[in-house]
Amino acid sequence: MTGKRSSAQHGTSLRCAARIDRIRIAAHQKVLGPPPPFSEPFRIVRDCLVRQQTSVRTYRRCREMVNEITGTRLFWQYDAARSWLAPWRITFVADDRGSLPPADILTTLTHCEKHRLLLVEVAFDFTKESGVDQHFVLGHGVFGKSRPRPDRGGAGQLRYGSRTSATLVRAYRKATINRYRVELELHSRFLRSQGLNEFRQLKDLERMLLPSRFRLAALDWGGLDRYLHGRLGEKSQSVLGLVRAKSTSIHAACEFLRQTGMPNVHRFLKPLPQSAQLQDAINIWATAFEEAVR
Repeated sequence: MTGKRSSAQHGTSLRCAARIDRIRIAAHQKVLGPPPPFSEPFRIVRDCLVRQQTSVRTYRRCREMVNEITGTRLFWQYDAARSWLAPWRITFVADDRGSLPPADILTTLTHCEKHRLLLVEVAFDFTKESGVDQHFVLGHGVFGKSRPRPDRGGAGQLRYGSRTSATLVRAYRKATINRYRVELELHSRFLRSQGLNEFRQLKDLERMLLPSRFRLAALDWGGLDRYLHGRLGEKSQSVLGLVRAKSTSIHAACEFLRQTGMPNVHRFLKPLPQSAQLQDAINIWATAFEEAVR
């Protein structure tokens, strides 16, 4: 814990904040029936039929609730239409002001006999002073094996991976908080592979996300120059020039190098100073999380 707190004292974390923005769980209730009544500050917004959106119907009803103090919203799906579904599927969505309060999830879990994580969305919010924006993420953002999807996300948003992959990444300007946000949507396949099954285990996220699933890096031009010269001789400068022309996108530059036959392109990536902001931010979040769930 000492290392986590000391990193915050340097002030780099002020340029980046990590938060849990959304969680979805499958849960089995202690008592059969619809969602239990909640006391204040929770309030039921509505309880309605769920319109079928795919060829397979899942849940027939959804109760929307809000914590009027924290702003957390719950979407509590129940009355399962298939026997293989958990009786409840609950989605927690944080208010834009901060991370999901662990107390809101823990209160809900008191009504559950058991639960399993289905989705976790981790957001990294960067201030203008951090220098991280769309151009920066395009040029330096590396998200494991996820590749850019220019056909998804629309104007002003970068997208990496898909809904069927282990993780999905969105990067965009969050106007309501005046920050540039990089969102990592962790799907059940990733969560299972990391042994993240229950809510309290999320404390381990800090060692699972960085740098394997998110890092800010640049090409080591010196090392790349030496490698290409040793391999291609005089032709190396023309190849290096083509790589530089593509370097506004780190993925495009790396893909070009792979096409030239270079193995293990990632060995020529070096971390940028902004990576320290990521580590500080996730450390601060993890410290607060562990204290809240004790």
